[in-house]
Amino acid sequence: MRRLTRSLAVLVPAALLIGAVAPAAAAAASPGDAYPYTQPGDKKYVTNTDVLERFSPDGGDNQSYKVTADRAQADASFTTQAPAVDGVKDAAWNGAKSYPIGHTFDAGMTGDDPDATTDGTLRLLWDGPVLYGLVQVSGDSTESDTATPNWNTPSYAANTDGIYVSMDVYNDQWGFETDTQGTFFLSANPNLTSVTSYNNAGIPSLGSFFNPANQDYSTRLAAFKSSGYTPGSGVNYTYEFALQLEGWGDQPDRQLRNGTKVGLEVGAYDQGHSFTYWSKSQYFTGLEDGSNLPDSQRIPNRDWGVVTLAGWNGKTPFAYSGWSADEDIRFWDSKSNPGGSGNGTAPTDDGDDSAVWTPASRDRMIAAKSAYLAVKDSPTATRAQKEAAVTRVTTAFAGLRWGDTTYPDPHDLPATQIVPSPFTFFDPSKGTNGQVTTSAQWQQRKQELLSLAQFYEYGYKPQLGVDYTVKVTGNAYAGTGNPVVTAQVIPTNRNFDGGVPVNISIPITLPTSVPGGGKAAVGFSTNFTANGIANVTFPSWAFDVRTDAGAWGNPNRIGTFYTLFPYQRNSTSADSSILIAHATAVSVYLDALQAAVSQNAALAAKIDPGRAVTKGFSINGKEAFVAALFDDRVKAVVAGGAGATGPANWRYNAQGQEFDFAGTAYDNPGADTVVSHGTEGPGNSYRHNRVRETELFRHFLPYGHEYTHEDGSYGYGDYIRLPFDQADLVATLAPDRAIIIDTNLNDYNDGADTDNMSLEIAKSVYDNLGVNGSDYVKFNIGKYVSAGDPHGAAPAAPEGRYLSDFLYGTSTVTAADATQLNTDPYALKVSNGQTESPYDYYWGGYNGITGGTDGIAGASGWYFAGFDSELAGLKSAVAGAHLNGGLTNALTVKLDHAAKQLDKGKKAQAVDQLEAFVSQVRDLAAAGKLGAAPSRALVAAAEQLVLNINAGS
Repeated sequence: MRRLTRSLAVLVPAALLIGAVAPAAAAAASPGDAYPYTQPGDKKYVTNTDVLERFSPDGGDNQSYKVTADRAQADASFTTQAPAVDGVKDAAWNGAKSYPIGHTFDAGMTGDDPDATTDGTLRLLWDGPVLYGLVQVSGDSTESDTATPNWNTPSYAANTDGIYVSMDVYNDQWGFETDTQGTFFLSANPNLTSVTSYNNAGIPSLGSFFNPANQDYSTRLAAFKSSGYTPGSGVNYTYEFALQLEGWGDQPDRQLRNGTKVGLEVGAYDQGHSFTYWSKSQYFTGLEDGSNLPDSQRIPNRDWGVVTLAGWNGKTPFAYSGWSADEDIRFWDSKSNPGGSGNGTAPTDDGDDSAVWTPASRDRMIAAKSAYLAVKDSPTATRAQKEAAVTRVTTAFAGLRWGDTTYPDPHDLPATQIVPSPFTFFDPSKGTNGQVTTSAQWQQRKQELLSLAQFYEYGYKPQLGVDYTVKVTGNAYAGTGNPVVTAQVIPTNRNFDGGVPVNISIPITLPTSVPGGGKAAVGFSTNFTANGIANVTFPSWAFDVRTDAGAWGNPNRIGTFYTLFPYQRNSTSADSSILIAHATAVSVYLDALQAAVSQNAALAAKIDPGRAVTKGFSINGKEAFVAALFDDRVKAVVAGGAGATGPANWRYNAQGQEFDFAGTAYDNPGADTVVSHGTEGPGNSYRHNRVRETELFRHFLPYGHEYTHEDGSYGYGDYIRLPFDQADLVATLAPDRAIIIDTNLNDYNDGADTDNMSLEIAKSVYDNLGVNGSDYVKFNIGKYVSAGDPHGAAPAAPEGRYLSDFLYGTSTVTAADATQLNTDPYALKVSNGQTESPYDYYWGGYNGITGGTDGIAGASGWYFAGFDSELAGLKSAVAGAHLNGGLTNALTVKLDHAAKQLDKGKKAQAVDQLEAFVSQVRDLAAAGKLGAAPSRALVAAAEQLVLNINAGS
C-alpha cells in the first residue's frame, strides 16, 4: 500500500463538520500546548499588537517592546438633558463623576515630570448617540490661548495651550492606525471654529479620521469649545466636546447600552511646560515617527483609557439622531465612493453617478438618500418618519453590491477562518464532486484561483490576441554582443477604452556561458548571468503613487500600462492594480522575445523566452510574485520582503508573537528576545497602497469599521470571506515551478514570518500532486538584524546556484546552500521556551491552519499528503458520523475494498471504490440521514484520496 510522503496524513476536514474555526487554545502554555491568548492586550486568536517597533525602554539590539499598561477606567452617565457644548460647565454635568487627569510628563515627552503643576478632571455623559466630555484644567499659570495651531508634522507639540483627545470608537485597542482610532488637538483659543490634526498628503490614510483630508474622514466630532483662559488658582480652562458613538456603513446597528465601551484618552497641554494625561502612565508608549509627542499620523491605542456607558434604565428613549444616515450619504458623495468627490461635505459632492454597483442597489441608495434629505430638516416630519428614513438609508448603504456579478459580492461570500482548500473548487460543478482528483483537474482549479485573484484582488490581466498584439520592430542581433529587441505593443481597446500603441525596447545581457551549452533562461532583474541566466531589467510600467491624485484623482494611475489600458476607477472592468500592470509587462516582454526568436536564428540560439525567472524586493518582490502567478513561462520567482499582495496570507496577523532564535543559524545579538513588530494586513495594505489592489478588494473591509475582529480569526476585517488566500496562489506554481523567499529574519512589516508560513502550506499541493514540494519551495532568510532597518535580503549567491541546478540540471548547490535554502526559521522550535514552532504555538500548526480540529499533532486538515493514515482517519470519521450500524459498515467496507485494491496495484479499482463511497455519502445526505456539512467533509476527504492515488504519491 502507498505510504505517507510526509509525516502526517489527512483525515476528514473536520472543520467542515462544525464550521471553519480556529483550533481551541489551551488554558496554559506548557510545552506542546497552543498559545492561550490570555495575556495583556491579547484578543481571541490575535496576540498583543501594542508593539513598539525596534524600541525598548531598556535599550537592546533592535528589540521591539510589547507594551502592557493599565488603562484608566471611567463611566459615562446617561442623561436626557444634553449639555450645551459651549465651554461652560452647566447643570447637566452635576451628576457626572469627576476623574483625575494627573499623569505628568515634560514638554518634550521624554520623561516623567513630577514637578509639573497642571492637572485636571474629566467628566463624561451620554444621551444615546453622543458621548459628551468636560475637561477642566487647573494649575496652568501661564496664559496661552490666542494662537492658531497647525498640526503639520506627524508628532506635534502645539503653539498654544489645549487638550489632545483620542477616540477609539469600538475600543478595538489596535496597536496600529485604523479608520476608527483618531486624535485631534482642541486649542485653548475660544475663537477657533475647528480643531487640528495631521494628515499625510502623500499617503492619505496616514492620519486621523478627524482630519477632513483623511482618506477615512468621519464626522464623529459633533461639537467642541474652549472657555479661554481664566487666571488664578481655580479652573484655568474648561473644554467641552461631543463625539458620535453610532455605527454606520456595514455596521449601522451598533448596540449602545450600559456596558458598551469606547476607547478615550485626554491629555492637557501646558504649552512649553508639560503634558498631563488621564490614562497614559509611561512616556514612551506613544512612540511613533521617532518621537513620544502626540502623533496624528500613526495612531495606535496602546494605553488609552476605557469609557463604559452606564446609568441608562433600558427604557428611556435615546436622543434622536440621523447621523448614521448622514455619514452614509457623506461617504456616498465623497471620493471614497467611485463617482463621488471631495470628502462628501461640499454641496457639489455627489456620488449618484457611481457606476460600480449593481443598478438595483445603486438606485435603492439614491432613492433612500432623496427620501431622507426630504424629511431631515422638515419641521412637520415626526420622529418616527425621520427614523424610518434613516433606516432606509442605512439599509440601502449596507445593501450595496458590486456591479460585476461574475463572482459574488464580498458581503455574500461565506466566512472561512482557515486557509481555504486549494483542492476544493469554488464552482462545485467542476472537478469530481467539486474536488480536485486529477492533475488535469488541478489545472482547471489553478485557472479558477487565478481568475478569482484577478476579480477580487489584482484586476484583470490583459491577454495577447485579445487585448493587445505585439509587433517586433527591431531584431538585428547577429550573434555577438548583447541583443536589443524593440517592439510595438498595440492595444485592441476591446476591454479597455482609449489605449494607444507604445514602443518598447528590451536590452538583454547575455551570460558568458550557459551550463550544457544550451539556451539561456531569461531573468527579470535577477542578475544571475554568472549562473547562465540572461538578464533583462524588470519593466517599470506603473508607479506606486499613493496620493489621492495618484490613486483616485484625474489624472490618476500613470505609466506605460495605463497608456495601453487606461484606468477607470468608476468602472468594474478597467480597475487594474499596479501589480497586474507589472505582471502584464513581463508577459508582453516575453511575447516580444518569443516573436523575436522565431524571426532570428542567432537570437534563438542564445535565449529561451519560454523559461523565465522574476526577482524583486519589497514592492518589486510583490511584482515579481504576481508576474510569476499569471505567466507559466516564469519557471521560478525570487520574492524578497514581499508580504501583503505577495505570498503572505491575509488571514494571519503575527504582530506580538515572540521568538527566541538563540543557538540557531539566525542568531545575532538580540535574537533571543524577539517580538514581531508588524504584519502588513489587509487594512494597512489597502489604506496605504490603494494602487496595489482593486477597488473591489476594499469592499471586503467593513465600511465604518474596517478593522473589525471576529473571534476565532487570526486577523481582522472581512478577509475571512476572501474565497482564497495567498497560500493558494503560491500553490498555483505547483507542480513544476519554483519559489524562493528572500528576506531578513526580522523584517516583520514585510512578511518575514507570514510569507514563510504561506510557502509551507503551499508545499502540500506539490506533495499531493506527486512531487516533493521541498524541491520547489525554498527559503533564503538572512540573520536577525541587530541594528537599523531589517528590511533587507540575504546574500543572493545560493539562489543563483539553485536556479542553475533547477533550470539546467547542474549540481552547484553546496551543502551549506542546501541547509540555508531548505530551512524555514519559523518552522524551528523558537517559541514557547524553544519547545514549539511559531506555526504550532500560535496558529495550531499546519493542521490547524488548514482546518484540522484535532490539535497540533493531528492530521484532520487538508494539508497532508499520503494514503494509509488518511484512509484510517476517514474510517474513524465514518464511525463518528452517528449512522446506524448497517450504514456505517457499508461505508467502511467500501474504504477497506479501496485499500485492498491499492495493495494489489489496482489504482482504477481503488478509485471506483472511493467514488462508490462518495455516491453513498451523497445519497445519505439527500435522504436526510447525514448532515450537509459532514457529508461535504467526507466527500472532500475521499476525493483527496483519489487525487493521492492518481498522482501516484
